[in-house]
Amino acid sequence: MVTLTDWRERMSEDMRLRDFRPRTQEGYLLAVRLFIERLAREPDALTDDDVRRYFLYLREDRKLAPSMHVTQPGVERLQETLDRLMADL
Repeated sequence: MVTLTDWRERMSEDMRLRDFRPRTQEGYLLAVRLFIERLAREPDALTDDDVRRYFLYLREDRKLAPSMHVTQPGVERLQETLDRLMADL
């Protein structure tokens, strides 16, 4: 099982390896943390439909369309990180 600590450490390492700037890393990690908190599940239990519903929630309920520019790539990095972590298991 992938824990919250695992994904955060691995995602941070992955972004540093790809030379993401510190502020970008902070923004992506915050966006992903809020996403995971909203769904209240472990990261490895998230589905594509969860992602879709969360983006609709941000856009339609919260009216936060501009934040999508940080949230979407942040969640994409999470998915990449989870794929790599799951492959290592």
